[in-house]
Order: sequence, then structure tokens, then C-alpha cells
Amino acid sequence: MATKQISSGTTRDEIREARVALVYFIIHKLKSNDSWCSLLHVQKTYYMAQEMLGIDLGYEFVRYKYGPYCFELTDEIDEARANLLIFADETSPMYGLSYSLARDVIEDLKYKDNNGYEYKNKINFIAEWFGKKQGRELELLTSVYMIMKGDLKRRAITKTKIKELQEWKPHFNEEQIKAAFQEVKAKQQEAEEFLKAQS
Repeated sequence: MATKQISSGTTRDEIREARVALVYFIIHKLKSNDSWCSLLHVQKTYYMAQEMLGIDLGYEFVRYKYGPYCFELTDEIDEARANLLIFADETSPMYGLSYSLARDVIEDLKYKDNNGYEYKNKINFIAEWFGKKQGRELELLTSVYMIMKGDLKRRAITKTKIKELQEWKPHFNEEQIKAAFQEVKAKQQEAEEFLKAQS
């Protein structure tokens, strides 16, 4: 379970500012790890940073077509695009739009990167994992995590959970789901050690 990081005295504008800053940093780090950096890549990276590493700024992710999805996150990305802070450089029939950042945003991120941005190491952890993965892989990994996150101590995913996931994601077969579970389980164990080292 992610740890809530929004205090009772935090204003809505402050929350939004922190959220958008994190989106910028995610795009920056995905690009640094050779990611296509589509909306799907940003959504899935944010989801795992929130759920696996405890960066919780109040977004709610739901089961959706391509895995865990937050409508509010997409709205805020669209607003940043309208304000010319995020650009969509190219499009691909497989991945959709590829995001990049305005020059001023990049310069600010370089400063944060060099001066101890509080979420730097956590975003690096996910971006290094997800950077070179295809969208279909991210869809499966995050969907498995969403279904199994409270039960990752098991040696293997159960038949019941496989059936549940295939009802949501019928295009993935049992072997693909089992392999994704093992990858997520291993990364969860790695994340727990990483968080201990960070504390």
C-alpha cells in the first residue's frame, strides 16, 4: 500500500504543482532511458512509482483498456500540452504520441536532477525498468501488479488470478501472465530493498 504524502494543510494548487512536476520528471527520465515516452509509458511509470514506491499525490488509477489508468493524470498532461510545456513530437500506430518537454522545463529538471529532487531515485528506479519496454509489456506488467499487489509473496500466480486477469486482458495467455508475475515479484523484492536503503 502506498504511503499518503499529502498533508491536510496542502492546497489544491500545491498538490497540482507537485503532480505536474513529477510528470515532467517522469518524461525526462523515460527519455533518458530511450523510451518512446507515450501517454501509456507515462501512465504506467506513474502508477508503479505510486503503488510500488509510495509516491502518492492522490491520483486514482482504475482498470482500463490498456491496464491501470488515471483520467485526471491525462487531463493534466493535456493541460501542460495546451500551455506548450509538453510537446507531442511524433506519432506511431503502435504507441501513439511521443512526449517531450519544453526547453525551460528541461533546464529546470536538470537543476532538480543535480540538486536532490526528492523523487529522483524512485523515478530512476522505475524508468530504468520500463524505459526500453514496449507498451504491450507495460500493459501486462502493471495489470498483473494491480491484481496481485497484495499477494506477491506467493511462489506463483494462482489459477483464479490468471482467470481474473484474462477476463480483463483476454489477449494475454497463461504463460505470458506467469512470466510477468515472476518479473513483477522480483522487482517488488528489489523495490523493498531499495526503499530500505533510501530510508
